[in-house]
Amino acid sequence: MQGGFALRRSQSSLIELLIIAIGVSASLTILLYNNYSSIESLRSVSLESEEVLINYLNYKPSLYNETNHLLITQQCNNHTFYEIDSYFFNETRRAIEWLNDNNSFIIFINISNNAWKVYNNQETVCLRQARLSKQELRTPCGDGYIIYGSWKGEAPLTC
Repeated sequence: MQGGFALRRSQSSLIELLIIAIGVSASLTILLYNNYSSIESLRSVSLESEEVLINYLNYKPSLYNETNHLLITQQCNNHTFYEIDSYFFNETRRAIEWLNDNNSFIIFINISNNAWKVYNNQETVCLRQARLSKQELRTPCGDGYIIYGSWKGEAPLTC
């Protein structure tokens, strides 16, 4: 009789151990899946910003037969090109709104330490909260970059 009791006790310990192992495995699977989902959503947001900026740079405004990338690099000394209510300013706003599903956004260009804030939906934005994309620019005026950032609704004013 004692041998049968020891066998049953051993079987119940194995069953308990199996239940614990299954529970731990299920918990780890859920944690890893949630972590993977959040990483994938961050990756898709980053790719979305890159895609918007690349599409904007490849976009040809209707008055010009050149891409925005070429226009920006060739107009690097022309400060009026980026003035508020200029054709380029309005066309930039219209194109980005169309490309980014009407999110709020900022476009910032810096060429040889001459910086232009081409467009900004808010006066002050915490750029760490925005989805940012940056592209390097080579121009006759020197090297630089263009930054595009977007966010939904109102972005925090301070970080």
